[in-house]
Amino acid sequence: QALHGVISVYSGQVNLAIEMANLRIERRYHNESGPLIEYTKLICEPDTLSANCEIAWQFLWNLPEHLTWFTEKIGGTTSFRECLCGYYLLLSWMEFLETIHSGKTELFTSNEFVRLDVPTLYLSHNEHMAGLRKLLDEKQILTDYSERIGVSFEIQAEHWISWKRLSYRFNNVMNSMRRMRSTSNFDHFIEDLRK
Repeated sequence: QALHGVISVYSGQVNLAIEMANLRIERRYHNESGPLIEYTKLICEPDTLSANCEIAWQFLWNLPEHLTWFTEKIGGTTSFRECLCGYYLLLSWMEFLETIHSGKTELFTSNEFVRLDVPTLYLSHNEHMAGLRKLLDEKQILTDYSERIGVSFEIQAEHWISWKRLSYRFNNVMNSMRRMRSTSNFDHFIEDLRK
């Protein structure tokens, strides 16, 4: 799904990424279906990559080294990464709209840690600004989508700062967890305590 998103952003067809994100997916071992964007296992935590968002993100981030033929077709590694960030920014914005649409705006001001469906690890990379610009080139598509789900830009503006704070907080927690895992023996804490 991420490669489809990259191509959609690169080719100026973010409507295709939006359609895919809203595609209903049947969840294995459950008698339910939901939009792809809400299926964390497919968006950012696939079982094949230890169901770990950070491992999955690093896999995607380093994909240009392994898919050189693909990367060359879309303008090189930097372009790939800008489009990847743009795609995940798009998904994050869609999650933001859905949160408003479903009346869950209290999450924006919660002091509790809020687990987002869409990872915000793209915020750790400078390429996210170029990804943002690529999305803004498709402003009409984004405007049409906002209107289609009934969330005006006035309502978005009212909540955007809070959403941004929430996204950065989520990103900082994810980065802190990564640093903690890589710089400490926390996994062995109880074992070490017993010695």
